[in-house]
Amino acid sequence: MLRLRLCEGIDSAAMRERFGTSLEELCPKTVEKHLALGLLQKNDHGYAFTKEGFYVSNTLLCELLDF
Repeated sequence: MLRLRLCEGIDSAAMRERFGTSLEELCPKTVEKHLALGLLQKNDHGYAFTKEGFYVSNTLLCELLDF
């Protein structure tokens, strides 16, 4: 999940290879919510925070990790 703190974001294929699942399968409602709010964006390889998402990244990571 710390890869989300990088501009490139998280690579869906690498996550699936390493953990056997993808971000959208792991927490689909949270991903959809943050995409709709413009805090998360889908890119060619997976997902990344938007500029606005970086400002609240700690909160978003807690939601994604279900703390």
